[in-house]
Amino acid sequence: MVTVLRFLQFSDVHLDSRLTGSRLAWPREKRERRIREIAEAAWRACRLAHEHKVEALFIPGDLWDDEAVSAETIARLHEAFAALDPIPVFIAPGNHDFCSPTSLYNDDVLRARGMRAWPKNVHIFRSTSFTTVHHPTRPEVTITGRAFVQNVSIEERLLREPIPRPPASVSVLLFHGSWIEYQGRDRFEEGKLFTAPFSRAELLAQGFSYAALGHYHHYAEIVDEEGRVRAAYAGCLAARYLSEAGPHFALLGEIGDRGLL
Repeated sequence: MVTVLRFLQFSDVHLDSRLTGSRLAWPREKRERRIREIAEAAWRACRLAHEHKVEALFIPGDLWDDEAVSAETIARLHEAFAALDPIPVFIAPGNHDFCSPTSLYNDDVLRARGMRAWPKNVHIFRSTSFTTVHHPTRPEVTITGRAFVQNVSIEERLLREPIPRPPASVSVLLFHGSWIEYQGRDRFEEGKLFTAPFSRAELLAQGFSYAALGHYHHYAEIVDEEGRVRAAYAGCLAARYLSEAGPHFALLGEIGDRGLL
């Protein structure tokens, strides 16, 4: 019997991004409206996960902008994720929502600020080392990820060496980094961090059934020699800058042992 996992993936939402660096030079009221529209896209994506009865939500980084995210937005995220229970939510913090000791991914920080800890169905990868967990209701499925702990460029080829993990019928990687063959318009965007670089060959050699990728803001997929999608960037949920013009969406799919079905 083939093991199949139904999932929803989104990333690079940059909730509460100030949008002050846009060449559009929006006045304050337009920036604030766009910030609200971006947030609404995230809430809609969470509702989609529930409507389509997915078995996992994958968020490979940059869910918010660390320097700007508000307590109100974190509270809304808590509500949205808790409403998905028992669907598990897996988050691999990126370079903009990095998991530092003072990060709002830290439950102790939340409690110190009088806020609730993350819901029990949310798993946050908090270490710079790769760690692997089993799906809470599908023990034959594993999810592997790591976290950024500061917003700096990582030159190390993190996927060059095999990532140790237990055997599984379906194995998923959440990874935030720069695919060196990516050709999207935002690759050369001014100020875009080139970080945690990897090649198609390096990723495929890891042997994961599928890799949910974050960092770049346009959809892109990595296909194996048999034509199966083995990794994908969902891109950002909603555009913030001119370089991000075009369609944006969350990814809804099913993973088998050898990629997307």
